[in-house]
Amino acid sequence: MAFIHGLTLVEPPYKHRQDAILSFMLKHFAASSKESRMLASAFAGSGIDTRFSILPDFSAGMGAPQLFIGAHLPNISARMALYKLWAARLMAEAAQRTIEKARITAQAITHLVTFSCTGLSNPGVENTLLKTCGLAATVETHFINFAGCHGAFKAIKLAKSLARSYEGNARILVCGVELCTLHFMPGTTGDQIRANTIFSDGCAGFIVSSEAPSDQPAYAIESHQQAAITDAEDLMSWNIGESAFFMTLSSKIDQALKGFNLPQFVGKFSRSSQAKVACHPGGKSILDCVRQQLDHCEDTSLAGSYKVLKNFGNMSSISILKVLEDEFRLQTQHLTAIGFGPGLTVEGLALQLQTA
Repeated sequence: MAFIHGLTLVEPPYKHRQDAILSFMLKHFAASSKESRMLASAFAGSGIDTRFSILPDFSAGMGAPQLFIGAHLPNISARMALYKLWAARLMAEAAQRTIEKARITAQAITHLVTFSCTGLSNPGVENTLLKTCGLAATVETHFINFAGCHGAFKAIKLAKSLARSYEGNARILVCGVELCTLHFMPGTTGDQIRANTIFSDGCAGFIVSSEAPSDQPAYAIESHQQAAITDAEDLMSWNIGESAFFMTLSSKIDQALKGFNLPQFVGKFSRSSQAKVACHPGGKSILDCVRQQLDHCEDTSLAGSYKVLKNFGNMSSISILKVLEDEFRLQTQHLTAIGFGPGLTVEGLALQLQTA
């Protein structure tokens, strides 16, 4: 068995209202009245009120723009320079707060797992965490790059495997960061408009250990499941373009999910009919589709997921961790966590609360 505890979210410095971001998009990215109407319609139906970013660029009065300056679009190098700076800064804060919240010492960490799909560098941010957090030089490091919105599921499953194979009580520090707003781009396609409408920045850290902590609640990772909707592999993707990372987020994802037997999938890994469903808030239409399919579950209102979408937008792989953080506060006993990633991949986790 393996246990999640010490879960901590770190908010980027700038909180933007959705209407302010729309004004920015209309000013900088809409070249025609048709594009303006498409953007306004997408924003109106997003179910989002606010989003976070490392950039002040999207709201008046928050400071000088750092990336979108003038009429020229930033290139990959400029975007990645900001990624490297802010990813290290946010993840260091998340790691330190996680270690403190878990009530362990930095030297007790046996493994470090990092994940992100919105930036790349090598050496990566794990080197920064080793130094800033005072981790032992013998810490075993692993990183998951470019996984997409299901990156946190991948990290949890990897950490569980590491915990189970370790001789002794493994204490695995897991940190993730997504800086999606670095990749905003003008575009007339539905995919690009959806990306500009919903994505935001976020960072999180947590501990996965072999033994349940004796002084705080933890979620036992009971089981997990993965499936691929193979005839929908082009509906969600990340690709590196000439000037940014391009996100494909097709409107046909809803159709693909409706054709996928989600109740059967959940039944393969969730052992409790009383489990509360926590879904990655990838978008309002995705949450609506999941809620309709899982109406047989005890609590499938997805209230927590809709709340995270409303207040944070889609932070890619970090979003599900914000949902889980809220469930920690509520002391929810049984959780069925569901997420989606490029492929089109469906991920599931069954979690059970262990109290101290």
